[in-house]
Amino acid sequence: MQFSTISLNCLLGSNHLSTCVSFAVLGTACIRTCAHARAVFSGKARVQGAARFGPVWLASFGTVRTVYLAAPTLIEQLLRQEGPRPERCSFSSWAEHRRCSQRACGLLTAEGEEWQRLRSLLAPLLLRPQAAARYAGTLDDVVRDLVRRLRRQRGRGAGPPALVRDVAGEFYKFGLEGIAAVLLGSRLGCLEAEVPPDTEAFIRAVGSVFVSTLLTMAMPNWLHRLVPGPWGRLCRDWDQMFAFAQQHVERREAEVAGRSPGKPEEDMGSGAHLTYFLFREELSASSILGNVTELLLAGVDTVSNTLSWALYELSRHPEVQTALHSEITAALGPGSNGHHSATALSRLPLLKAVVKEVLRLYPVVPGNSRVPDRDIHVGDYIIPKNVSRAYGPLFLSHPLLSWAWSCSQTLPISPSNPPFGVNASLKDAMGQWGTHSKSSPRKLTHHQPEPAFAPVHISSSLCPSLHLWTQTDKFVFLLHQTLVTLCHYATSRDPAQFPEPNSFRPARWLGEGPAPHAFASLPFGFGKRSCMGRRLAELELQMALAQILIHFEVQPEPGATPIRPMTRTVLVPERSINLQFVDR
Repeated sequence: MQFSTISLNCLLGSNHLSTCVSFAVLGTACIRTCAHARAVFSGKARVQGAARFGPVWLASFGTVRTVYLAAPTLIEQLLRQEGPRPERCSFSSWAEHRRCSQRACGLLTAEGEEWQRLRSLLAPLLLRPQAAARYAGTLDDVVRDLVRRLRRQRGRGAGPPALVRDVAGEFYKFGLEGIAAVLLGSRLGCLEAEVPPDTEAFIRAVGSVFVSTLLTMAMPNWLHRLVPGPWGRLCRDWDQMFAFAQQHVERREAEVAGRSPGKPEEDMGSGAHLTYFLFREELSASSILGNVTELLLAGVDTVSNTLSWALYELSRHPEVQTALHSEITAALGPGSNGHHSATALSRLPLLKAVVKEVLRLYPVVPGNSRVPDRDIHVGDYIIPKNVSRAYGPLFLSHPLLSWAWSCSQTLPISPSNPPFGVNASLKDAMGQWGTHSKSSPRKLTHHQPEPAFAPVHISSSLCPSLHLWTQTDKFVFLLHQTLVTLCHYATSRDPAQFPEPNSFRPARWLGEGPAPHAFASLPFGFGKRSCMGRRLAELELQMALAQILIHFEVQPEPGATPIRPMTRTVLVPERSINLQFVDR
């Protein structure tokens, strides 16, 4: 059998629900398994899954069994049954890095009581509208620097003199500059003509960590010893980001220590930053560093990707751009400052509709997930509480096989597809799909694959260096986890909810036609796990769009073909977006 090593095109480029992925083992031997990487990560694959299987289906990826929900009514049912500390599918490799490097978890990686404590602490500082408005003056300075940078970047390279290449890269710098100003009160120089080397290194690490995250999530932890590249890359990326954030946090800590005690936050004016408030809460320095580092990462993609897609769509719909420009210029009088601009912009219906429509078409996170902490009733089914159970003992001549065998099936859930029936329990169905009770374990070898899964055929001539490791057969217990994935990309492009779902039509949010289900488009999530930076992101997007459209007419690149989204943990353009910024 012919094998090839894994590539990003293999992992990210296919549009099929099941993608054949080959992992190189010690550079010579390979294992080929039908890994549902696209079903797990790709928004488009979830649209295809919903079309093929209906609004709910089950798939396996590694030792994780996932129930996919692709109907807003079902998503609402699940989210409204959540407990006080909803658990999502964590970026386990990120948490593992924190454990190995002895660093504190931030809001992205913390779970349970620690997550709830951090959430309660940060929510008043970010989620309240008046809290986000506090940073309007700081962001206004950053937005004006962005306008100046766009002017400088025009006409570099071939093409029209007003063309700016890779606007997502420019807005990435803007997003980082903005979130750093809010978190740290620091200007990093991202929008200067020459970006400082340490800032450039941080930007590269942020982009790189999402790719390495995809690769490490597709591999069990023990495989990191055999194929160390993705794990090593992820650790280097995070170490780089922590070192960068630590420099700035330590400077802010010294400034806070030098302030006179009891100084009220109002006296700080627009110079206030989130780290200052965290120090006032007497969080440990390691916890502050963990949260700041993770928030720097989280605060960039939403703004940069959404702003890129917004201007891309506005350039292709000049009539919408003209109407939006008129609305903005009428609302913002000459000489308005950042705070007044933010207040006025938040009341503009078309501006808000444009942002909502862009987030519907291009949600930064195409899907969300939950680990059920109780039996969940969804439609006619019960999704059981997550309980890891042993599938064994399994006698295997190589422990890699146990993981490979579990990466095989995608099955629809429907009353006509046994073992599911109306009001049937997924717990019962899972029990019939190859689960073995501890009282009657089955013994399997690589010549006798588990019948519930499509077998993975592996040549017995694995590389000699592995034979030393596998001289003795081993007991392998497969611990399977139940996961529920909410297919937001699929529901936000559902024609039953949004007529002409692939068309950019902001008017649909202004009363044109019937209103969609409230859970059909959830770009910032819902409930206790909703996006902590939503208010701040909306403020940045509104202020940036307003200033860009005041100064420029945005036009498409001549002769450019349409650009589609792709998944890189978050949703990004499949290639660079180049746009013309013509002076008004």
